[in-house]
Amino acid sequence: ERRIDAQQSLVDNLKKYKRGAARHLLSPKSCPLKNARWTTAKLSELGSFVKGAPLSKADISEDGTPFILYGELYTTYNEVVTSVKRRTQAQVDELYLSRVGDVVIPTAGETSEEISTASCVMLPGVILAGDLNIYRSDKVDGRIMSYLLNYVINTQIARIAQGKSVVHIQASELGKLTLSYPDENTQKKLLGFFSKLDEKIVIEENTLTSLTDLKEGLMQKLFI
Repeated sequence: ERRIDAQQSLVDNLKKYKRGAARHLLSPKSCPLKNARWTTAKLSELGSFVKGAPLSKADISEDGTPFILYGELYTTYNEVVTSVKRRTQAQVDELYLSRVGDVVIPTAGETSEEISTASCVMLPGVILAGDLNIYRSDKVDGRIMSYLLNYVINTQIARIAQGKSVVHIQASELGKLTLSYPDENTQKKLLGFFSKLDEKIVIEENTLTSLTDLKEGLMQKLFI
């Protein structure tokens, strides 16, 4: 139990560090990288939005085309998506199939804080479904955009969310938000750092899972 608690604490601290590092590195005022150049623009000036395909949990199947539902952004996926768990036999227009670097943002959630999340899909041909805003930009790397949305302008997103029992957000409102993003070379340097940090987090999460499985196995043997 002590080993599991310590490992859980390590994972939590790494994720907390990533949040702080993202805010620090993706701010023009605090980024320590020399020669970094920053540009400020509205989301609508950097890309365009598409509403997700009209599919739901009822369309899940054992095989078929990989697809992502909006609710999984809260439970399954992080800032960058490199593998997809769901499949569907449904057929959709090509418009709803992911392009590498697409950023998906939920259009609905239970709280304004919950809706302030995003994931960058680094796979082509994934059906992006449900209450999702699909954001496509050729000016900012989708992974950098995902970090900006999650950790830098997330409070702005929360402020424009509307509703009480169910919170909604419109693409037209998202498009009005302003952010600052770094030049392409700086983006590459930051992505290298975030990638290594994510690898470390995955390793420690796998260790936590192994410890938890070991505990369950020992408990079963103890009471047989």
